[in-house]
Amino acid sequence: MAKRSFTGRLIIIGADRIREQLQELLELEVIVIQEKKFFSRCLICNDLLVAVSVESFRKDALPLYVLQTQQQFTACEKCRRIYWGGSHRERARAFLSSITAAI
Repeated sequence: MAKRSFTGRLIIIGADRIREQLQELLELEVIVIQEKKFFSRCLICNDLLVAVSVESFRKDALPLYVLQTQQQFTACEKCRRIYWGGSHRERARAFLSSITAAI
């Protein structure tokens, strides 16, 4: 890496596991984890998500179970991907919160 032409900041992370990698970045003050910004960006294009109503997209765009169990949706205006809060969201929130609590 030192031999490459690079004009930015290079950080070498020593840990192999995501929890320890994030803790290294937090300790170096390279990143800040802000709970209010969790799930605010598209996983595909990184654009900000906007709240949308279920009426604003085709009903066949999501599984029936999701339409029956969820009331709040966000969408990416760029790639049109639709997001909702599932069980994965709470697990991810708990994981990130546990990392910030450890610092």
